[in-house]
Amino acid sequence: MDNLSIGSELGNNFKCLGGGVAFGEAAVPLAFGVEDALHLYNGHLTYDPNYTPVTRGFNDPQDWFMPFADYDPSSNSQTVLKIQRFKAGGYEITCRTDVDTAAIGNRIDNPPSGKRKKKEFENENHKARSVARSKTTIRHLVKSMGCDRMWTFTRRESEENEFWSMGEWMNAWDKFRRICSRSGIMPFYVLVPEKHKKGNIHLHVATHGFVDEKRLKRYWYLCVGGAGMGNVTISYKQHLTQLQRATGVAGYISKYISKQIGYAEFNKKRYWASRHKLPKSEKIILKAKSLVEAMKEACDMLSLDFSKVMHKAFRYNQILDGVNRECFWLSYDETLSAPVPF
Repeated sequence: MDNLSIGSELGNNFKCLGGGVAFGEAAVPLAFGVEDALHLYNGHLTYDPNYTPVTRGFNDPQDWFMPFADYDPSSNSQTVLKIQRFKAGGYEITCRTDVDTAAIGNRIDNPPSGKRKKKEFENENHKARSVARSKTTIRHLVKSMGCDRMWTFTRRESEENEFWSMGEWMNAWDKFRRICSRSGIMPFYVLVPEKHKKGNIHLHVATHGFVDEKRLKRYWYLCVGGAGMGNVTISYKQHLTQLQRATGVAGYISKYISKQIGYAEFNKKRYWASRHKLPKSEKIILKAKSLVEAMKEACDMLSLDFSKVMHKAFRYNQILDGVNRECFWLSYDETLSAPVPF
Protein backbone atom coordinates (compact mmCIF):
# COMPACT_ATOMS: atom_id res chain seq x y z
CA MET A 1 0.00 0.00 0.00
CA ASP A 2 2.54 2.48 -1.27
CA ASN A 3 0.86 5.74 -0.33
CA LEU A 4 -0.23 4.80 3.18
CA SER A 5 1.63 6.35 6.07
CA ILE A 6 1.66 6.04 9.80
CA GLY A 7 -0.26 8.93 11.31
CA SER A 8 0.31 11.27 14.20
CA GLU A 9 1.78 10.34 17.56
CA LEU A 10 1.07 6.77 18.57
CA GLY A 11 -0.55 7.47 21.90
CA ASN A 12 -3.07 9.95 20.48
CA ASN A 13 -4.68 7.60 17.99
CA PHE A 14 -5.55 4.35 19.74
CA LYS A 15 -9.00 3.31 20.81
CA CYS A 16 -9.57 2.09 24.35
CA LEU A 17 -9.92 -1.44 25.58
CA GLY A 18 -12.99 -2.09 27.67
CA GLY A 19 -15.53 0.58 28.48
CA GLY A 20 -18.09 1.52 25.88
CA VAL A 21 -21.45 3.19 25.41
CA ALA A 22 -24.48 1.98 27.32
CA PHE A 23 -27.14 0.22 25.25
CA GLY A 24 -29.91 -1.18 27.40
CA GLU A 25 -28.23 -3.64 29.75
CA ALA A 26 -25.32 -4.32 27.42
CA ALA A 27 -22.17 -2.30 26.78
CA VAL A 28 -20.88 -1.33 23.36
CA PRO A 29 -17.37 -2.75 23.00
CA LEU A 30 -14.76 -0.55 21.34
CA ALA A 31 -11.82 -1.42 19.13
CA PHE A 32 -9.39 -4.19 20.07
CA GLY A 33 -11.24 -4.87 23.34
CA VAL A 34 -11.32 -7.99 25.47
CA GLU A 35 -14.93 -9.01 24.98
CA ASP A 36 -16.62 -9.32 28.39
CA ALA A 37 -13.63 -11.21 29.85
CA LEU A 38 -12.17 -8.53 32.09
CA HIS A 39 -14.42 -5.45 31.81
CA LEU A 40 -11.36 -3.19 31.75
CA TYR A 41 -11.65 0.45 32.74
CA ASN A 42 -10.21 3.35 30.79
CA GLY A 43 -6.64 3.92 31.90
CA HIS A 44 -5.80 0.19 32.14
CA LEU A 45 -4.24 -1.30 29.00
CA THR A 46 -5.69 1.62 27.08
CA TYR A 47 -4.30 0.74 23.65
CA ASP A 48 -2.86 -2.07 21.59
CA PRO A 49 0.72 -1.01 20.75
CA ASN A 50 0.93 -3.33 17.73
CA TYR A 51 -1.41 -1.40 15.38
CA THR A 52 -1.88 2.21 14.44
CA PRO A 53 -4.44 4.08 12.30
CA VAL A 54 -3.77 4.54 8.60
CA THR A 55 -3.97 8.28 7.87
CA ARG A 56 -3.10 8.55 4.15
CA GLY A 57 -1.63 12.02 4.68
CA PHE A 58 -4.59 13.57 6.48
CA ASN A 59 -5.70 13.33 10.07
CA ASP A 60 -8.54 10.88 9.55
CA PRO A 61 -7.95 7.17 10.18
CA GLN A 62 -10.89 6.11 7.97
CA ASP A 63 -11.36 3.05 10.23
CA TRP A 64 -8.26 1.39 8.72
CA PHE A 65 -5.37 0.20 10.87
CA MET A 66 -1.91 -1.19 10.10
CA PRO A 67 0.90 -2.87 12.04
CA PHE A 68 3.13 -0.39 13.83
CA ALA A 69 6.33 -2.30 13.13
CA ASP A 70 7.77 -5.17 11.05
CA TYR A 71 5.40 -4.50 8.19
CA ASP A 72 5.89 -3.72 4.47
CA PRO A 73 3.30 -1.11 3.41
CA SER A 74 4.49 -1.19 -0.23
CA SER A 75 3.13 -4.69 -0.88
CA ASN A 76 -0.15 -4.84 -2.79
CA SER A 77 -0.93 -8.30 -1.40
CA GLN A 78 -2.02 -7.95 2.21
CA THR A 79 -4.13 -9.93 4.66
CA VAL A 80 -7.02 -7.82 5.93
CA LEU A 81 -9.17 -8.47 8.98
CA LYS A 82 -12.58 -6.79 9.13
CA ILE A 83 -14.32 -6.44 12.49
CA GLN A 84 -18.02 -5.57 12.60
CA ARG A 85 -18.97 -4.80 16.19
CA PHE A 86 -22.52 -4.69 17.51
CA LYS A 87 -24.03 -2.25 19.99
CA ALA A 88 -25.60 -5.00 22.09
CA GLY A 89 -22.26 -6.81 22.37
CA GLY A 90 -20.25 -9.25 20.32
CA TYR A 91 -18.90 -8.95 16.79
CA GLU A 92 -18.23 -10.76 13.52
CA ILE A 93 -14.82 -10.97 11.88
CA THR A 94 -14.00 -11.66 8.26
CA CYS A 95 -10.43 -12.19 7.08
CA ARG A 96 -9.12 -12.30 3.50
CA THR A 97 -5.64 -12.92 2.14
CA ASP A 98 -4.13 -11.39 -1.02
CA VAL A 99 -6.03 -8.09 -0.77
CA ASP A 100 -4.78 -5.29 -3.05
CA THR A 101 -4.80 -2.49 -0.45
CA ALA A 102 -3.12 -0.07 -2.87
CA ALA A 103 -6.16 -0.30 -5.17
CA ILE A 104 -8.46 0.29 -2.18
CA GLY A 105 -6.39 3.33 -1.23
CA ASN A 106 -6.71 4.72 -4.76
CA ARG A 107 -10.50 4.34 -4.60
CA ILE A 108 -10.53 6.21 -1.29
CA ASP A 109 -8.44 9.02 -2.81
CA ASN A 110 -10.42 9.15 -6.05
CA PRO A 111 -14.06 8.34 -5.30
CA PRO A 112 -16.41 8.13 -8.31
CA SER A 113 -18.00 11.44 -9.20
CA GLY A 114 -21.64 12.08 -9.99
CA LYS A 115 -24.76 10.39 -8.78
CA ARG A 116 -24.68 6.62 -8.76
CA LYS A 117 -27.26 4.96 -10.95
CA LYS A 118 -29.38 2.18 -9.53
CA LYS A 119 -28.73 -1.11 -11.24
CA GLU A 120 -31.64 -3.10 -12.56
CA PHE A 121 -31.87 -6.81 -11.90
CA GLU A 122 -30.44 -7.98 -15.23
CA ASN A 123 -30.07 -11.63 -14.30
CA GLU A 124 -30.26 -14.14 -11.49
CA ASN A 125 -26.68 -13.35 -10.39
CA HIS A 126 -27.65 -9.74 -9.65
CA LYS A 127 -30.63 -10.95 -7.66
CA ALA A 128 -28.53 -13.41 -5.74
CA ARG A 129 -25.96 -10.73 -4.85
CA SER A 130 -28.70 -8.36 -3.74
CA VAL A 131 -30.25 -11.08 -1.58
CA ALA A 132 -26.84 -11.85 -0.05
CA ARG A 133 -26.36 -8.17 0.87
CA SER A 134 -29.81 -8.05 2.44
CA LYS A 135 -29.10 -11.20 4.46
CA THR A 136 -25.88 -9.69 5.80
CA THR A 137 -27.59 -6.43 6.73
CA ILE A 138 -30.42 -8.24 8.51
CA ARG A 139 -27.99 -10.45 10.41
CA HIS A 140 -25.98 -7.43 11.56
CA LEU A 141 -29.06 -5.44 12.58
CA VAL A 142 -30.49 -8.32 14.62
CA LYS A 143 -27.20 -8.82 16.46
CA SER A 144 -26.61 -5.12 17.04
CA MET A 145 -30.12 -4.61 18.41
CA GLY A 146 -29.70 -7.67 20.65
CA CYS A 147 -32.85 -9.33 19.29
CA ASP A 148 -33.23 -12.54 21.28
CA ARG A 149 -36.61 -13.93 20.24
CA MET A 150 -38.80 -14.39 17.18
CA TRP A 151 -42.43 -13.43 16.71
CA THR A 152 -44.43 -15.00 13.86
CA PHE A 153 -47.64 -13.28 12.72
CA THR A 154 -50.25 -15.15 10.70
CA ARG A 155 -53.73 -14.43 9.42
CA ARG A 156 -56.60 -16.86 8.97
CA GLU A 157 -56.94 -17.33 5.20
CA SER A 158 -58.40 -20.29 3.33
CA GLU A 159 -59.09 -19.09 -0.21
CA GLU A 160 -56.71 -17.30 -2.58
CA ASN A 161 -59.09 -14.33 -2.95
CA GLU A 162 -58.73 -13.80 0.82
CA PHE A 163 -54.95 -13.49 0.75
CA TRP A 164 -53.63 -10.08 1.80
CA SER A 165 -51.19 -8.22 -0.41
CA MET A 166 -47.86 -7.05 1.00
CA GLY A 167 -49.30 -3.55 1.32
CA GLU A 168 -52.22 -4.81 3.42
CA TRP A 169 -49.84 -6.76 5.66
CA MET A 170 -47.70 -3.67 6.25
CA ASN A 171 -50.78 -1.55 7.02
CA ALA A 172 -51.72 -4.12 9.66
CA TRP A 173 -48.17 -4.12 11.02
CA ASP A 174 -48.15 -0.30 11.27
CA LYS A 175 -51.44 -0.42 13.18
CA PHE A 176 -50.05 -3.12 15.47
CA ARG A 177 -46.90 -1.05 16.16
CA ARG A 178 -49.00 2.00 17.07
CA ILE A 179 -51.09 -0.07 19.50
CA CYS A 180 -47.92 -1.46 21.09
CA SER A 181 -46.41 2.01 21.36
CA ARG A 182 -49.48 3.41 23.12
CA SER A 183 -49.29 0.45 25.53
CA GLY A 184 -45.65 1.11 26.35
CA ILE A 185 -44.25 -1.73 24.24
CA MET A 186 -41.68 -0.31 21.85
CA PRO A 187 -39.21 -3.11 21.01
CA PHE A 188 -36.41 -2.97 18.50
CA TYR A 189 -37.40 -5.14 15.58
CA VAL A 190 -36.37 -6.54 12.21
CA LEU A 191 -39.25 -7.82 10.06
CA VAL A 192 -38.99 -10.21 7.11
CA PRO A 193 -42.07 -11.43 5.21
CA GLU A 194 -42.30 -15.02 4.06
CA LYS A 195 -44.35 -15.71 0.97
CA HIS A 196 -45.49 -19.31 0.57
CA LYS A 197 -45.91 -21.11 -2.74
CA LYS A 198 -49.69 -20.81 -2.68
CA GLY A 199 -49.37 -17.02 -2.32
CA ASN A 200 -50.19 -16.22 1.30
CA ILE A 201 -47.78 -14.32 3.54
CA HIS A 202 -46.56 -14.61 7.14
CA LEU A 203 -44.46 -12.06 9.01
CA HIS A 204 -41.35 -13.08 10.95
CA VAL A 205 -40.17 -10.43 13.40
CA ALA A 206 -36.98 -10.50 15.49
CA THR A 207 -37.34 -8.50 18.73
CA HIS A 208 -35.61 -7.89 22.05
CA GLY A 209 -37.03 -8.50 25.51
CA PHE A 210 -39.99 -10.27 27.09
CA VAL A 211 -43.56 -9.38 26.11
CA ASP A 212 -46.59 -11.38 27.20
CA GLU A 213 -47.78 -13.56 24.30
CA LYS A 214 -51.48 -13.30 25.21
CA ARG A 215 -51.22 -9.54 25.20
CA LEU A 216 -49.66 -9.54 21.74
CA LYS A 217 -52.42 -11.79 20.42
CA ARG A 218 -55.11 -9.38 21.68
CA TYR A 219 -53.40 -6.50 19.88
CA TRP A 220 -52.98 -8.53 16.68
CA TYR A 221 -56.66 -9.51 16.70
CA LEU A 222 -57.51 -5.79 16.53
CA CYS A 223 -55.50 -5.59 13.31
CA VAL A 224 -56.82 -8.66 11.47
CA GLY A 225 -60.55 -8.53 12.17
CA GLY A 226 -61.11 -10.02 15.62
CA ALA A 227 -60.36 -13.04 17.80
CA GLY A 228 -59.55 -16.21 15.89
CA MET A 229 -58.72 -14.32 12.68
CA GLY A 230 -54.96 -14.51 13.22
CA ASN A 231 -52.24 -15.69 15.57
CA VAL A 232 -48.90 -14.70 17.12
CA THR A 233 -46.30 -17.21 18.31
CA ILE A 234 -43.05 -16.48 20.12
CA SER A 235 -39.86 -18.55 19.96
CA TYR A 236 -37.22 -18.08 22.68
CA LYS A 237 -34.23 -20.36 23.43
CA GLN A 238 -33.85 -20.06 27.19
CA HIS A 239 -30.82 -22.36 27.54
CA LEU A 240 -28.56 -20.17 25.36
CA THR A 241 -26.53 -17.08 26.27
CA GLN A 242 -27.70 -13.67 25.08
CA LEU A 243 -25.14 -13.54 22.25
CA GLN A 244 -25.96 -17.09 21.18
CA ARG A 245 -29.68 -16.28 21.10
CA ALA A 246 -29.10 -13.19 18.96
CA THR A 247 -26.88 -15.19 16.60
CA GLY A 248 -29.52 -17.91 16.29
CA VAL A 249 -32.34 -15.44 15.66
CA ALA A 250 -30.21 -13.59 13.09
CA GLY A 251 -29.49 -16.76 11.16
CA TYR A 252 -33.10 -17.94 11.35
CA ILE A 253 -34.76 -14.75 10.15
CA SER A 254 -32.22 -14.00 7.42
CA LYS A 255 -32.88 -17.34 5.71
CA TYR A 256 -36.34 -16.13 4.69
CA ILE A 257 -34.70 -13.54 2.41
CA SER A 258 -33.48 -16.35 0.14
CA LYS A 259 -37.06 -17.43 -0.47
CA GLN A 260 -37.86 -14.06 -2.02
CA ILE A 261 -35.91 -14.70 -5.24
CA GLY A 262 -38.43 -14.91 -8.05
CA TYR A 263 -41.09 -12.78 -6.35
CA ALA A 264 -41.08 -9.48 -8.25
CA GLU A 265 -43.23 -7.90 -5.55
CA PHE A 266 -40.41 -8.34 -3.04
CA ASN A 267 -37.59 -6.90 -5.18
CA LYS A 268 -38.08 -3.32 -3.98
CA LYS A 269 -38.36 -4.01 -0.25
CA ARG A 270 -37.13 -7.21 1.41
CA TYR A 271 -37.25 -6.29 5.09
CA TRP A 272 -38.36 -3.61 7.54
CA ALA A 273 -36.56 -2.55 10.71
CA SER A 274 -36.73 0.00 13.48
CA ARG A 275 -34.18 2.79 13.18
CA HIS A 276 -30.72 1.61 14.17
CA LYS A 277 -27.22 2.71 13.14
CA LEU A 278 -24.62 -0.02 13.01
CA PRO A 279 -21.16 0.81 14.37
CA LYS A 280 -18.59 1.37 11.63
CA SER A 281 -16.54 -1.67 10.79
CA GLU A 282 -12.78 -1.66 11.40
CA LYS A 283 -10.35 -2.91 8.75
CA ILE A 284 -6.97 -4.06 10.07
CA ILE A 285 -4.01 -4.95 7.84
CA LEU A 286 -2.28 -7.92 9.43
CA LYS A 287 1.34 -9.04 9.34
CA ALA A 288 0.21 -12.59 8.53
CA LYS A 289 0.39 -13.95 5.00
CA SER A 290 -1.28 -17.34 5.43
CA LEU A 291 -4.80 -17.91 6.73
CA VAL A 292 -3.69 -19.90 9.77
CA GLU A 293 -1.21 -17.17 10.71
CA ALA A 294 -4.00 -14.62 10.32
CA MET A 295 -6.28 -16.60 12.63
CA LYS A 296 -3.52 -16.74 15.24
CA GLU A 297 -2.86 -12.98 14.91
CA ALA A 298 -6.58 -12.22 15.22
CA CYS A 299 -6.83 -14.39 18.33
CA ASP A 300 -3.89 -12.59 19.94
CA MET A 301 -5.45 -9.22 19.09
CA LEU A 302 -8.93 -10.06 20.38
CA SER A 303 -7.99 -12.37 23.27
CA LEU A 304 -9.64 -15.42 21.72
CA ASP A 305 -8.87 -19.09 22.28
CA PHE A 306 -7.03 -20.20 19.14
CA SER A 307 -8.04 -23.87 19.35
CA LYS A 308 -11.72 -22.96 19.68
CA VAL A 309 -11.53 -20.46 16.81
CA MET A 310 -9.86 -23.07 14.56
CA HIS A 311 -12.77 -25.40 15.28
CA LYS A 312 -15.58 -22.85 14.89
CA ALA A 313 -14.40 -20.46 12.14
CA PHE A 314 -15.88 -20.97 8.68
CA ARG A 315 -13.10 -21.22 6.07
CA TYR A 316 -13.71 -20.63 2.37
CA ASN A 317 -12.11 -19.41 -0.86
CA GLN A 318 -13.07 -16.32 -2.83
CA ILE A 319 -11.97 -15.72 -6.42
CA LEU A 320 -11.88 -12.02 -7.31
CA ASP A 321 -10.14 -10.47 -10.33
CA GLY A 322 -8.53 -13.82 -11.02
CA VAL A 323 -6.99 -14.03 -7.52
CA ASN A 324 -7.90 -16.95 -5.28
CA ARG A 325 -8.20 -15.56 -1.75
CA GLU A 326 -8.27 -17.71 1.35
CA CYS A 327 -10.85 -16.40 3.82
CA PHE A 328 -12.45 -17.14 7.14
CA TRP A 329 -15.53 -15.84 8.94
CA LEU A 330 -16.31 -16.03 12.64
CA SER A 331 -19.17 -14.93 14.87
CA TYR A 332 -18.01 -14.18 18.41
CA ASP A 333 -19.72 -15.54 21.49
CA GLU A 334 -18.61 -15.82 25.10
CA THR A 335 -17.29 -19.39 24.75
CA LEU A 336 -14.48 -18.22 22.42
CA SER A 337 -12.71 -15.90 24.89
CA ALA A 338 -9.26 -16.99 26.00
CA PRO A 339 -8.85 -17.80 29.72
CA VAL A 340 -7.92 -14.88 31.94
CA PRO A 341 -4.10 -15.03 32.15
CA PHE A 342 -3.84 -14.68 35.94
